[in-house]
Amino acid sequence: RCAVEVSGSHISNWYDHCIQPEVLGKRGHDSVAEPTPSKDFEPPIMYRMKKTHKPEHWQFMRLHPKDDYLSIPQDALTSDHAAGAYCLRCQCLVSYAKGQTSTVARHMVTYHQAEIEKFNDEHRSVHGRKIVSKHSSTTEAPDKLVVKITREQQKRANTLLAKWLAKSQRPFSLVQDSGFLDYIKFVTLTLSGLAIDVPSRNGIAGEVRLLAVQLRATLKEQLSKACQYYCLTTDIWTDRSMRSYMAVTLHYLDEMFNMFDWTLEVEAFPGKHTGAAIAAALETVLARWGLEKSYCMRLVRDGASNAVSAGNHIGVLHTSCLAHSLHLVVSGAMMKTKADREAAAAAAVSETPNVSPNDNDVSDIVGSDDDEYEANVASVITQLQEGACSAVEGHIESRLADEKDALSKMRAIVQVFRCLAVYFRKSAKAKNRFLKIRKVEQPGCMSWLQTDCPTRWSSSHAMLTRFVELKATVENFFAYLDTPLGKQEFGRIQQQQPTQEQWLAIECLVLLLDPFAAVTAHLGGSRYPTLVAAVPALRYIKSDLKDEHLFDQKANLARNKTNIAPVISLMHRVRCALLQMFLDRFSVQDTLLQWSSYLDPRFAEMNHLEPDEIASAQQRLIDAAVEVAKTQAPREDHQLPSADPQILSPEKNMSRLMATMYGGKSKTKPTSLPGARISDVQLRKRCESEFVLFLKDAELVSLKQDPLDWWRDNAPKYPILAVLARQWLCCVATSVPSERAFSRGGNVVTAKRCALSPETVRDTIFIAENS
Repeated sequence: RCAVEVSGSHISNWYDHCIQPEVLGKRGHDSVAEPTPSKDFEPPIMYRMKKTHKPEHWQFMRLHPKDDYLSIPQDALTSDHAAGAYCLRCQCLVSYAKGQTSTVARHMVTYHQAEIEKFNDEHRSVHGRKIVSKHSSTTEAPDKLVVKITREQQKRANTLLAKWLAKSQRPFSLVQDSGFLDYIKFVTLTLSGLAIDVPSRNGIAGEVRLLAVQLRATLKEQLSKACQYYCLTTDIWTDRSMRSYMAVTLHYLDEMFNMFDWTLEVEAFPGKHTGAAIAAALETVLARWGLEKSYCMRLVRDGASNAVSAGNHIGVLHTSCLAHSLHLVVSGAMMKTKADREAAAAAAVSETPNVSPNDNDVSDIVGSDDDEYEANVASVITQLQEGACSAVEGHIESRLADEKDALSKMRAIVQVFRCLAVYFRKSAKAKNRFLKIRKVEQPGCMSWLQTDCPTRWSSSHAMLTRFVELKATVENFFAYLDTPLGKQEFGRIQQQQPTQEQWLAIECLVLLLDPFAAVTAHLGGSRYPTLVAAVPALRYIKSDLKDEHLFDQKANLARNKTNIAPVISLMHRVRCALLQMFLDRFSVQDTLLQWSSYLDPRFAEMNHLEPDEIASAQQRLIDAAVEVAKTQAPREDHQLPSADPQILSPEKNMSRLMATMYGGKSKTKPTSLPGARISDVQLRKRCESEFVLFLKDAELVSLKQDPLDWWRDNAPKYPILAVLARQWLCCVATSVPSERAFSRGGNVVTAKRCALSPETVRDTIFIAENS
């Protein structure tokens, strides 16, 4: 042992008296026995060493201040103020000065080696638990060689990651998520020994932009080779940030009659939405993609006046979305008018359950994404609804004054079920009880009540259909409310219970609207020809609306026979009102839609047309074929194939819609148009002969036959009609494809991503829709 001097000029007397010698030199790790140095007086003030490089040396080592710094608060003392160190375990003083920790380290190694090793072992164990708890697996296997991937591999990985994020509409901030990063490190570094860099959020945004540019270039090249005749759909959408976007979708058939549909644009459309502005934006899109207006067979837009004006400005054939037009007809019997909403608001207190604001019965949906979105775009939805209501109400006032009362009563009945659907949606207590009753009354049924939306087609029909399906459960729910247990569970509830007459009314209304729903669903497709099916589908609806015995079966099955007559009378008045609105909206039909139905071989017998309409449609089709033949410069030695027709009867098990649309097979043949110019006689004769042969072969076509597959196999046989088929079978009847693009947009511009730039939204939706 030898004495060690303690530096510092201001050392107290007790320190000079009590300082103890230390053993110099380092002892081996085998010396685990702890010496017992003589004890010193404990300093009056001690504090911990801050920011230690080796915390194992300071487990029970404390600093004590110089005399000049005894007045400083203990939490403000640092190593600058230290006069020396004190070991709590040995209760002895240890020499220390700022920056000179070797004496402390030597004391710990000499006397407390076992504590140092124990501390290090525990520290490693705790650190390992933290890694596991965070799912971090960055620890490399011993002796594993880490290989850095090449620049080309890194670029490919970045592209795939950007494509996945854009296509699945996931936020770019995912690349900053710790769990995602831990997973990537575990898969690449730990398991495979590969070092890969995850791009930053801005890097991913750049990758998405680059990917969109490359995809647009590829698509533009494909369109230049395969797209000749095409159809467009367009619509305008408002996002959560109240920014407007215009969608444009493209539909065409290639030479092999493969159908393609692409979302060309969902880009920002600021400013006033005038017809001229919409037309200018559409022409910009066409020029950008190298599409000639002369080959645009049809532009499908909404029925607003500015959209009609835009179609006229561009100078292409354009038509209103049939699904939207049908929605306006249906809304006369189902949509709430302004007066209906005001009356419902006035009666809201008496028509809703008696639930206190603090009751857990009503689900807390405040702050949800849906409610935030509804709050942001409430004015837009109200404006759309008011516009539709005004159009319907104006038509009813002018043309259906006698049926206005019937439609008002029907809307009131629908409102009863609408309020009930909203109640079950918002009341957790009622929903739980409803599900328990359904399990008993309708075992195996998994359906649930749903609410409707004023801007969503057929949603009211779907809501009422679900009520009819769950009628037994709904009735037993109200029966439960009258029991002592029900009164104890729900207390006094003032939700209106539907009467049997109201149940019968909505059952008849669902039956009346079934054709509308079926046609809307069929015409809303984009992977098969729909415009050529427009006239047959509309005639199908018309035939149902004209059926005076439509409700006979419902009346026979009704429980309460005494009050059936008034309900059936009301429903027939509603049927007549819908029929009149349907006829007024579709009174002027495009004759092109009539003859183009021939191009679908399943429509060859044209059962949905009157005899005079059939003759007119045949002549118009031959006229169109002659115009096509002129551009083809047919050869004089062209030989027409011949075939013996075989007549097949329609299959009996086809659905009512398809059977009505396609019907049986007839042998109607086209007639020659007298007075034709001599220069066109040969062409017309060729077209007539080709059409006659087409009608014979079409008699062999099954109702399940895909018309595009049929034309793919038979196009060489009908060189003129095949061109017409390629022109018109690519056309769609609704703007639903644009609506679907907006649905993607709603997944991209969420409540947490409403600050995305319009350019990023455009690129992300383009990748999601087209890759």
